[in-house]
Amino acid sequence: IFAIGPNIVEEQRALEKAYDLPAKNLIETGYCLLDDMTDAYNRMEKRENDVKTILIAPSWQKDNLLDYCLDDLLNGIIGRGYRVIVRHHPQYVRVYPAKMNRILEKYKDKTDQNFMIETDFSSNVTVYSADLVITDWSGIGYEFSFTTRNPTLFINTAMKVVNPEWQKIEVPPIDFALREQIGVSLDVENLANAGETVDTLIRDTPLYYDKIGRLKNETFYH
Repeated sequence: IFAIGPNIVEEQRALEKAYDLPAKNLIETGYCLLDDMTDAYNRMEKRENDVKTILIAPSWQKDNLLDYCLDDLLNGIIGRGYRVIVRHHPQYVRVYPAKMNRILEKYKDKTDQNFMIETDFSSNVTVYSADLVITDWSGIGYEFSFTTRNPTLFINTAMKVVNPEWQKIEVPPIDFALREQIGVSLDVENLANAGETVDTLIRDTPLYYDKIGRLKNETFYH
């Protein structure tokens, strides 16, 4: 099994123990996708945004940010001097086209130079050029922060569970720890504080640069 980092090794050994499985040969490969994203980002022309840009990029599982709390989140951050872009997951459009159309219709009269819903996925420029990403349990938060070394705001919607027996494995999912190390997590009940939380993360972004760099080296091989 190719392991991108120490947590994969730890989880695999715990899984073998929990299910009495034979030990696998684990190869320390690193994370090639993240290498490619970092390389692409480093080759980009960098310029500071005239208006700080917030990218809302949720996952598409049940009770994701779009379905569960988009209105409350937008109410908390729009009007605070930021440019806000909503970039839904491509799979959301494929699986829930009617829902997506309702969202587009609902906000069509509210879009302007400081608020838009992005529907073009041919480029990742908006991801790389954002000052802050807001997501739920999507991996884009980790990709964004480990590539740009800018923080992510995680909204604690219902947790995305791929393995319903995850608690049999006596290793806490790395998602739990990373949420509080590469940014801040906020409960849905506290979205009234989203604006202040965004303000703080934008202000403190330079403090995350070295911290996220060290964490990246600890989390991934090579």
